[in-house]
Amino acid sequence: MLKRAPICRQIAKLFLYDEFQQLPTHKTDEELLLEAQAELEGAENLFMRMTEPEMVDYAIFQLYAAEKRYNYLFKLIKGKHLNQKESTNREVRGIQ
Repeated sequence: MLKRAPICRQIAKLFLYDEFQQLPTHKTDEELLLEAQAELEGAENLFMRMTEPEMVDYAIFQLYAAEKRYNYLFKLIKGKHLNQKESTNREVRGIQ
């Protein structure tokens, strides 16, 4: 039987949200964003150190993926917080 590489499992964990695209509940929004930021910085560092053409291509793909993940999480978290703020504002106006 073919075993999945550890990187495949990590990638699957990153992108296998439920159908409503909710964030994983075991980490805070700040933790998720900091993790994505660290991944992005690591990909940028890798890109800057590569000299061989084949590895430059790899570094570019890593950088692109890290940017996409960071932007996705940022938009998702921002939308979540905006919705919470609007909900709170509606509740306050309803009380007054």
